[in-house]
Amino acid sequence: MYIHESIAKAKLKGTTRTCEHIQEDCHKRTESHILNSARKSILSKKALLREIDNTIEAYRAFGLGNRIFSRNRTSWHKTVEAYGLTNPPLTFEGVGEYRNICITTIDTRSVQMKGFGEGWRNFVGTIYVLEHFLLRGLQRTNAENIKDIGDQIMPFIMHLIVNNVEVMSLPRYCYFVSKDYVYVGHRLDEESGGLLMKTILNKSKMDKNQMSYFSPFFDKLEEKNLAFILVNEREDEIFEIPYQDFPKLGHITEHSNWLHK
Repeated sequence: MYIHESIAKAKLKGTTRTCEHIQEDCHKRTESHILNSARKSILSKKALLREIDNTIEAYRAFGLGNRIFSRNRTSWHKTVEAYGLTNPPLTFEGVGEYRNICITTIDTRSVQMKGFGEGWRNFVGTIYVLEHFLLRGLQRTNAENIKDIGDQIMPFIMHLIVNNVEVMSLPRYCYFVSKDYVYVGHRLDEESGGLLMKTILNKSKMDKNQMSYFSPFFDKLEEKNLAFILVNEREDEIFEIPYQDFPKLGHITEHSNWLHK
């Protein structure tokens, strides 16, 4: 059941305010815990784990998810990946407000041995999410918050990043078809680069023309047990995206088509 657009807007506005407060608090804690500490304290186990918690907290309001990999049972060292959206939003002229995908990767062993410049990396992606997309996510799906939207879209975003898909190999209009929803994107021109996610269609609310367009792909998803099928505006299938566990991002982000420091 759809919620009214005014309720979705109020949720998004409230999330933005919450994010501003969280970011301010986290920034103050970072200055207190890290920037004003001696180098030995910066690289200590206690300081690192505290700052990881602080970073995950900073992503909370507009967070799309996180993953934590432990090295082994006997070591406290870990690799952390946190995914989110930038705040505040920026504006595309003639399009509206948007947010970039952003990712932080942390390798505690590398931080201790080589410093923050090597083990702690922040990336901004060339995948852009319109505020309209987030509104439709809150309004048309079962998402209660931004993290719920992240659970829906991160599998195909990770597919693009992990496989380092060439941006210009995508169709101009991208339809990421899933079991219940279609996530609509627009590949930007070569100069701008990237993918702009614009809106979300709910299968249960599609009209006759939309169902006729997407029905073969809904059927194929079920038959082959796929997570997504990428379709273009001419009803051509571009590629399939299976359900999968993605590897750590640490070794693939340096020359990514989608992530930049």
